[in-house]
Amino acid sequence: KSFGNRKDQIAGDVYLAAAPVACNALIFELMFSLKKDYPHINLNITEQRPSKTIQTLAKGQATIGIGTYSPSTKEMTLLEASKNNFIIEELYQDEMMVFLHHQHPLLRRQTICLEDLEPYTQAFFKDYANMISFEVQDRHQPLSHNYYTFTDRESIKKAVAQGFAYAILPKLMALDDIYVKSGLIVPVALADFGVTLTTYMAYSSRSMPTVTEQHTMTTIRALYERLAKENPLPTSTQENTSNKCGLVCY
Repeated sequence: KSFGNRKDQIAGDVYLAAAPVACNALIFELMFSLKKDYPHINLNITEQRPSKTIQTLAKGQATIGIGTYSPSTKEMTLLEASKNNFIIEELYQDEMMVFLHHQHPLLRRQTICLEDLEPYTQAFFKDYANMISFEVQDRHQPLSHNYYTFTDRESIKKAVAQGFAYAILPKLMALDDIYVKSGLIVPVALADFGVTLTTYMAYSSRSMPTVTEQHTMTTIRALYERLAKENPLPTSTQENTSNKCGLVCY
């Protein structure tokens, strides 16, 4: 039988826990690729905050995780994965950018620094607000006096698109985004915030992935390899990965 027929015989459920930036940049393309190549693989996706990725796997609610960590959360993530016998496989290096309303006054400047954002209202994920007390001396990630918190990425983007706030998000959050495409949101690099965000894939070191999981993981790797070629990091960002971005991940 042909290889195509063998693909048709690969069937089963795959349970994936994915960080918001992964859902934004990858999930629908992953669904499309799997449906085309392996039409009988059923993908079950839970969008999960990065701090919960390993916990979700440990609880058996998913068998593959796509999470993220910043330089300041890397050690904690790797330790949690090791304690729970999970392999961490790095997939992609992203940069953090400031997402601004298209009429924001800062867009008139040639460069934007963190201190330029201080007078304005910021939008971010709610768990960052809950954990900011642990990062009070770290000003690499600004916390404005006025802010909005949300539990989902779409609400953050909508707040920016309507001019209520700015947000510091990974560059991949702009990929195929309707607000960015329409011009309502403009992602801009920060001159003094050379922080990278690492996307990783996590899976058990104790058990062999099923055939359906193996093909799903191979597809995930291929998609991120393509993204890395299409969206290379600027040299300045690659050289400056030691900065902290607090406990904010996406």
